[in-house]
Amino acid sequence: MSGYCDISECPNCGKDMNFFSDWKPFNISENWCIHCGFYTTTKVGQMTLETLNDYRKEWNEDYEDDEDEEPLEMLTELPKCDTDFYY
Repeated sequence: MSGYCDISECPNCGKDMNFFSDWKPFNISENWCIHCGFYTTTKVGQMTLETLNDYRKEWNEDYEDDEDEEPLEMLTELPKCDTDFYY
């Protein structure tokens, strides 16, 4: 088993809240409170082309002086992205 479970304090009601974290097939974490219904979860999806290019542009600006990093080209279409994971 690759996951980890614990109890923490719910930020909404202050009672015990369940926490779960896993790192296979990628990092996820979840919290859920059985007292008030508060929860957090990892959301899996794909960015829009515009958002992805904004992040790529920001990456280029942050690493433009780094000789080890090649600039990322702006994309004209989204790459294939499998977002059908079991969770």
